[in-house]
Amino acid sequence: MANQFVSTPRSRSIKRPFSVTLLAWVVLILALLGWLRLFEVLRQWQYLQSLTPTPPLVYLAVIGLIWGTAGTALVWGLVLGRAWAPRLMRNAAIVYSLYYWADRLFIADPSAIQTRWPFALGLNAALITFTFWVLTRPKTQLFFQKAEI
Repeated sequence: MANQFVSTPRSRSIKRPFSVTLLAWVVLILALLGWLRLFEVLRQWQYLQSLTPTPPLVYLAVIGLIWGTAGTALVWGLVLGRAWAPRLMRNAAIVYSLYYWADRLFIADPSAIQTRWPFALGLNAALITFTFWVLTRPKTQLFFQKAEI
């Protein structure tokens, strides 16, 4: 009777699917790249300001902070099976893709994308497809279900 008010965590017998672990690794890599971007912009600020044309340093730092923070939270949610993680993962995948292409089309050097866009488009499509496929698997959905009290 005393245990009826204690909320218990989701059953430990539900193991995290390998595909979710793989997805978490991909997000971790992107989060680390975001943090690295922020760190390097701050560390190289003087040098970057001396370049002509000067890159948008505040933009680069803020984007690094945003993706580093979002990615870190998302990895935490994916690894621990938080109920909010699949929705955030879907939204983050779409927003990151939109950001990536907007950045490449409007901010980056146009000559850099001329020859690399087919590979980038294929990789982007594969990652989006993989993300949505992983999140629709029955084992994945079971892993992210909320614990019942």
